[in-house]
Amino acid sequence: MKLLAARMSRETGGLEVVEHADGRRSVSLDGGFHHMSAMVTGADGKREIRCFTDFNEMAAALPDVRPVNPAPLPIHDR
Repeated sequence: MKLLAARMSRETGGLEVVEHADGRRSVSLDGGFHHMSAMVTGADGKREIRCFTDFNEMAAALPDVRPVNPAPLPIHDR
């Protein structure tokens, strides 16, 4: 679960803007900023598919998933 939490992380620390020769700028998200879809059971008992961008919000909606502090993803050499 820590890997999934890290993949869904919105942490921007350590991300670098790369300026290209043609003037473009880009940022490698280093494996973060993913979203996840999950089937959840609503208060009325009906199931629905919801999209999540925050792991702990998803964990709160799913009874078998516990909130975690994500392990940082390794930053790849550029």
